[in-house]
Amino acid sequence: MSRRQGREAVIFTTVEKVLRKFIAIRIPGRTRSGIEVAMTKMREEFGDENFSKFFKTMTADNGPEFETFSQYEQLGTKIYFTHPYSSWERPQNERHN
Repeated sequence: MSRRQGREAVIFTTVEKVLRKFIAIRIPGRTRSGIEVAMTKMREEFGDENFSKFFKTMTADNGPEFETFSQYEQLGTKIYFTHPYSSWERPQNERHN
């Protein structure tokens, strides 16, 4: 992280494993509100009723920007968090990055 402490624009990335679709969304920063912007865009694209069909599970980093990420379990998606400094727990996403 730079001196700006994650407040600069970054790219949120995810991989949908069934269709093998790589999704990259520019968000305003590495913050909780930035993650919510990305998730709102994904919910708009896939729709709340279909979201859990495409994303049965999601695995996120264990950073503070994902502190409210478990709220998306309400859509029927199971949320998992990786261990700190364990990028190997999300291999498809890391490979695409």
